[in-house]
Amino acid sequence: MTDSTNYVDKEGTGNAVYRVASVVNGKEKDRSAKVMPWQQGYYELPLQKPADGATPAGESYTYSANDMSVGDVDGDGQYEFFVKWDPSNSKDVSQKGDTGNTYVDAYTAEGKGYIGLTWV
Repeated sequence: MTDSTNYVDKEGTGNAVYRVASVVNGKEKDRSAKVMPWQQGYYELPLQKPADGATPAGESYTYSANDMSVGDVDGDGQYEFFVKWDPSNSKDVSQKGDTGNTYVDAYTAEGKGYIGLTWV
């Protein structure tokens, strides 16, 4: 692969095991731990949706997951999932009016939330 970070093993099965390794000067280094494919082709991450709210004018709003990325928040070598929560009344800076807060949460693969410096 020279132009992508995606790989499809057309002959792979649900029981296949994969590893990733860097190759430097033709020699394999830093082999990853073994991983298996997700059985459904996707991962369903349990989320903890923020509570709905109301603006100072009494207008109700709800939250929905808007965007997501990954990173290693605690330095253990395992990715956590970062989820951006947008209020239903979100506006950009060209618009006037109150909105709900925008939040970013972090979750482990098991759905354990990371708030501040404490896992909950």
